[in-house]
Amino acid sequence: MTAAPLSYWSGLHENVYYSALALKNGGYQVTVACPHGQLDDALTKISVDTIGIDWDDWKSSVGKVRDRSFDLVYTHPFRSRKLGMNIAQYQSIPMVSHFHGRYLDSISLWKNKVSRVICVSEGHAKYMQAGADVADHTVSVVRNGVLDKFAEVKMDSLDSRTSDGKSEILVLSRVDPDKYYLLDALTEAISGAVAIRPDLHWVVRLAGGGTAVTGFEERIKGLVEDNANVTMESLGWVPPAEVPSLISSSSMVVASGRGAALSLALGTPVIAAGSKGIAGLQYGNNLEAGAWGNFGGMPSSMDRFQSIRADVRTLFGSPDFYKNVSVSGREYAKKNLLQSISDNRLRKVCDEIVR
Repeated sequence: MTAAPLSYWSGLHENVYYSALALKNGGYQVTVACPHGQLDDALTKISVDTIGIDWDDWKSSVGKVRDRSFDLVYTHPFRSRKLGMNIAQYQSIPMVSHFHGRYLDSISLWKNKVSRVICVSEGHAKYMQAGADVADHTVSVVRNGVLDKFAEVKMDSLDSRTSDGKSEILVLSRVDPDKYYLLDALTEAISGAVAIRPDLHWVVRLAGGGTAVTGFEERIKGLVEDNANVTMESLGWVPPAEVPSLISSSSMVVASGRGAALSLALGTPVIAAGSKGIAGLQYGNNLEAGAWGNFGGMPSSMDRFQSIRADVRTLFGSPDFYKNVSVSGREYAKKNLLQSISDNRLRKVCDEIVR
């Protein structure tokens, strides 16, 4: 497996980690070519072999990877895919390529050299098929999963989450320039929340690291200046093990991708927004649309953005509606987003190719 993550820790890191673990638990001997650092350390702790790669000079690492014998190459995008393709061609073995976002990675030039393309959502699969004419039978959907245990954690009511007169909104994301849609969604959410519950003190907590932290903080400070009962906390990068408790203690989350899926499983209402669009409060049709595009990873109708303010007013104005949103989100996660479901789908894809 090859992976070239750019940030300290993100959804890509977790996808690689859980994919490697799923295949290892399925009887595969897994080797991951990745940079030294957080991912390398995490994989070593679960007894997954790694090969250290400097992705700025990945061609110099081709030899040490070629020296190993493999039955299948599993690539992630761009430079990672180029190394993986090199190994697959050199050893004459099949290759799987995993796509996490709305990009094509020049696949029209190499689609006949890959055995299977994996996408994180149905929307991304359709984009792949339409944008590069990739054959339907070679495309599979394996969602970013969340650990099954999180769908069993006790869900608190709206009253219990605000019993101290404070309501926390968690903005959970990799903090880079392509994620500014989250702040657009947050602005609408704050307007609705403050209007319906002026008695509460609203705390916006920014959790995540990246290249645009200062820009995010400045935008949120603008919301604080405009609303007397809103304050901000910037938490920086939060270790993955601490994220579930942050979500559970929040009244609402604004997140994309895996963070939105985890919020659904934990039963905390979430507004989905990502690098390509805003899917709104994840409930009813919005939830179906959000999951279709990996919770902000595909363009969305403007209606979903424009409905945020009214949806948030209803959310915090009606404890019954709040409960319905929490429960329906968890039920959707149990049926579609659990890690065990994704693990089984991933192993099935690989088994069909090599076993």
